[in-house]
Amino acid sequence: MEYGNSLTKKKVEQMTDHELLMLMAKNSSSQKKMQIMTLITLVILTVSIIVSVVLIVPKLNRTLEDMSTLAVSLHDIVDDIEISLENVRTMADSITKTVNDNSEALGEAITKISKIDFETLNKAINDLAKIVGPLAKLFGGGK
Repeated sequence: MEYGNSLTKKKVEQMTDHELLMLMAKNSSSQKKMQIMTLITLVILTVSIIVSVVLIVPKLNRTLEDMSTLAVSLHDIVDDIEISLENVRTMADSITKTVNDNSEALGEAITKISKIDFETLNKAINDLAKIVGPLAKLFGGGK
């Protein structure tokens, strides 16, 4: 069976019909083996892709759903923050108004207190005490 060695050394034009048939049979056998290996590779690749799709697509779908839920939650949080900021602004405006209103009233009170003549007030209190003291003794309230 030295056809392999002798067949490959000769040119196709120089081969007999029998040698050509043997070469074709050998090549056919090699091509068949190559086709089987290619088919096995394609089957393995197809099964791998199907398994990957079956395993990855549900996880990807869950991830997308989680991202959608997260986006809605973030939107709600941003809305809550905007409402809180508006409430803080309103409260700050109210505090400012209260401070301004009270500072005017405080200023008026200080002005009125500064106009009081304490010497005259003390003299009037002493005079009143001199008058009320004997009346209290008269009605039994004094010692």
